[in-house]
Amino acid sequence: MGLPLLLVKPTFLCEDTDGTFKKCKEKDACELGSFKVDTEKSGDTIVTDFKLYCDQSDMAGYIGSVFFVGSFLAGFIFPYIANGRGRKLSLIASVLLGGVTMIILALLHNLDALIVLIILAGLAGSGFESLAYIYNSEISGERFRNYSVVTLGTVWALGQVVIPPVFLIAHDWRWTV
Repeated sequence: MGLPLLLVKPTFLCEDTDGTFKKCKEKDACELGSFKVDTEKSGDTIVTDFKLYCDQSDMAGYIGSVFFVGSFLAGFIFPYIANGRGRKLSLIASVLLGGVTMIILALLHNLDALIVLIILAGLAGSGFESLAYIYNSEISGERFRNYSVVTLGTVWALGQVVIPPVFLIAHDWRWTV
C-alpha cells in the first residue's frame, strides 16, 4: 500500500535564459521543453523512471488505480480457492504470488508489464490480507480470538507507518516494492 509514495510527482527544474536551472511547475516545464527532473529531492519513483509526466501524466493515476483492480479480483478468486483447496494452501499461494510479483516488478523496465504486475500485486496483497485475518481467527482459541485479530491489524498498521521512512532512506522505488 505504499503505492502513493512510488507515484510522487518529481521536482522540475526549468532552464532560465542565462542557462541556469531553477524550480518550476510541471506545466511550465512541459511547455518550455528544456527542463531537468531533480531526483535528489523527489527520489527515483515510478513517475521519474518511466517518464510519466507531460504527455504521459495521466498514466500515474491509472497505475495507482489498477492496484485496486487486483484487490477487487482477489475478493472473488481467493475465497473460492480457500473454500475448495483449503485456507492454508491459498494463503501460501497468495504469499508466493506476491513475492514473485514484487521481485519481477523491481527488475522491470516495461510500462505495460508494470501495470499487469501491479494488478497481480493487488491481487496477491488483498488475497493475503483477507485470508490472514480469516485464518488467524480460525486457528486462535475462542478466548484469544479478538486479541489475535487486533494484534494482526496493529502489526499491519505499523507496517504501513514504516513504509514512508523506508522510502525516504532507500530513495529508489525498486528497493521499496
